[in-house]
Amino acid sequence: MAIGLAVPQSAVAGPGSAVRERCIAAAAPGETLARVRNEDRRWDCSPEAGRSDAERFFVRFDIPATGTPPDSLYLRRGALSGVEIAAVDDSGTAIRQRYAMDDQEPAGIAGMMRLPLPQTAQRPAAIVAMIDGPANPRTVPSAFVAQERPGGADMRSYALAALICGMLVLPLMFNVMFYRVLRERFLLWHSALAVAMLVSVSCASNIALLLLPLTATQVTFGAAIGFELVGVCALMFARHFIEPGKLHPRIRATIPAVAVWIGAIGLFHALFPGVYRALQMDIYRLAMLPALGFMIVLLCNALWRRSRAAMFQAIGWFPLLAVAIARQASYLIGGVSPVELPTLFYLGCALEVLGTGLAVADRMITLRRQRDSALDHARSLEELAVSDPLTGLLNRRGIEPRFADLREEGFDTMALIDLDRFKGVNDRFGHQTGDAVLVSCARALQPLAEGRNVIAVRMGGEEFMLLLRGPEAARRAEALRQAITLRVARDVVDLDVPLTASMGLIEIPRHGMTAVGFNELYARADALLYEAKENGRNRGETEKLLLFTVPKPGRVAAV
Repeated sequence: MAIGLAVPQSAVAGPGSAVRERCIAAAAPGETLARVRNEDRRWDCSPEAGRSDAERFFVRFDIPATGTPPDSLYLRRGALSGVEIAAVDDSGTAIRQRYAMDDQEPAGIAGMMRLPLPQTAQRPAAIVAMIDGPANPRTVPSAFVAQERPGGADMRSYALAALICGMLVLPLMFNVMFYRVLRERFLLWHSALAVAMLVSVSCASNIALLLLPLTATQVTFGAAIGFELVGVCALMFARHFIEPGKLHPRIRATIPAVAVWIGAIGLFHALFPGVYRALQMDIYRLAMLPALGFMIVLLCNALWRRSRAAMFQAIGWFPLLAVAIARQASYLIGGVSPVELPTLFYLGCALEVLGTGLAVADRMITLRRQRDSALDHARSLEELAVSDPLTGLLNRRGIEPRFADLREEGFDTMALIDLDRFKGVNDRFGHQTGDAVLVSCARALQPLAEGRNVIAVRMGGEEFMLLLRGPEAARRAEALRQAITLRVARDVVDLDVPLTASMGLIEIPRHGMTAVGFNELYARADALLYEAKENGRNRGETEKLLLFTVPKPGRVAAV
């Protein structure tokens, strides 16, 4: 049963090397090797052989007479109905072995699969593989036979893909932490993008077959749909990530429709790889061209509008777009080696991870700055709400909610101070001079020497409050009241009469009056201030509270 086809001398590989030169014959379903072997016109030994849409192919390899014979058939991964391998010796005896698709074993990161050759008693003179229903146009042209490496596939060949998979896990971890702080939708799409690339790389590189209990059919499906999922997630990530106003509204609005288009085409192609084989691949590739054009237009438009996010996107998108265009060209017009594309795709994924990772980090820094700015603004507004804009002192709104805590911190003396005859100052010298008097009074009541043991508050108009802690608080409060006259005389030179102040002061027991609130104590201090005014002004009335009761609403009594 000799197969009388002449094969160029270059087809004969050296000892132990792979036999890549082959002749291919396309056949109809049901045709056998015996029928086509002697029809020389049907055998094509050119590099482009096997690109037709036939349902069955015969691939023949002549084995050199010396050196280590091959023991494995290598095929580019893709859906197929089955493979039958015949090992033919010099006598014409053929030993056949039939394999299903899931019998294939992983053979390196280039998307190659391995099937063992039938064992023969004599050295085979030729190996003929009958491949039925290959969905991937590269499966047949890229076939070769070789000796399997000792111990299986060279694990070093998986290092690049494994490194990329590890890089893809990191964004998922960071996004989980970021999303707990900032509920931004682009973080979800960035995580989905990382997962899609993880599926695509792990399936395309065969790592999934090594690490997970998956079949060749399942990994082929993952590799077929993974690249399209990367495109879908990249588009949706860009839609939510590119800044408002930095992308044309119509382009942004069109992104979901294009993403659905890519996903639907990819899903149909992955689920039904053998349907309309004569046209499916061309339709699939042509249908993807508008989507590729849209992504290029999107990126250019965002860059033209000076989008900061798009600059990072360009780093990640450019290599993947180059891979997609190269894949389209290789299937539509040929000329691109199928072995080159996987490595280029892995490098593209690495740059995509780097680009989008930098973009997300940059956006997080920007959002943090915006958040810090907003918090600073909120604090400024809060300070304005609880402080007096003229004197810079706290106002009643700022001190009243904190009063209970301040009492716990030892502020047990409250003094209420009112400027004497301040209305006359405004009437005679004007409100500008009156404001200067108030500012000077505030400075007198909050001297640096007292530090944190005195809190001065402007209660409104010409009325101030002092909260004091520490020894001799009453004496120190009286000294501050008297300091007002000297400070105002020094600061406000327009005044021709001294400005005095009256004070009502209460000393609050540290224990036994915790139920008495700010308003009740303020009312008692105000009553003492009124007594000081009645007794001639420019003086203080002091009282140490021992028992505090509220006999009637609105009235306060102290004993």
